[in-house]
Amino acid sequence: GFIDTVKKVITVNPSPYALFDITPEGGSPMEAYITDQSEDAVSVTWNMGDGDILTDPGLNFTHTYLNNTGAPLSHNVVQLVQNIYGCFDSISQTVNVFPPISAAFECDSIGCTPLTVAFRNTSSGALRYKWDFGDGSDVLESSIPVHVFENPYSDSVVVYRVMMVALSQFGYS
Repeated sequence: GFIDTVKKVITVNPSPYALFDITPEGGSPMEAYITDQSEDAVSVTWNMGDGDILTDPGLNFTHTYLNNTGAPLSHNVVQLVQNIYGCFDSISQTVNVFPPISAAFECDSIGCTPLTVAFRNTSSGALRYKWDFGDGSDVLESSIPVHVFENPYSDSVVVYRVMMVALSQFGYS
């Protein structure tokens, strides 16, 4: 009895692999498109970073993020996967949600040629503005433009469709 031996079997189970793709940024309301690319998972739980917890929502789904703060918001999205052996893996990605912008303007819209129109910009949340006056003139960058519209005809009315694009300081419209 000076020697004793014991043997034990050690079982090492494989781990699942957490992986996903998500829309990285956008303006509020932002619809993020999520694709679950995990491997060997039988259960997938998502912490969307905004208080929502989702369980097994499918391989492709969307989640809407809101931001009414006036500043960018970042959300840490975490995917937790589990396989048939009870093993876990997780991964996280950051989603940036920018505050909303609203493009709006007012103007006098009827008059005789040449018609000088002063536009009143009533947009919110934007930093830059691009105007297309619908008459073939160059696109103008201005916050409060004035434009002269012409009617080359003596016997008919001419209608112009004016479009303004508001651009945020974060680079989206």
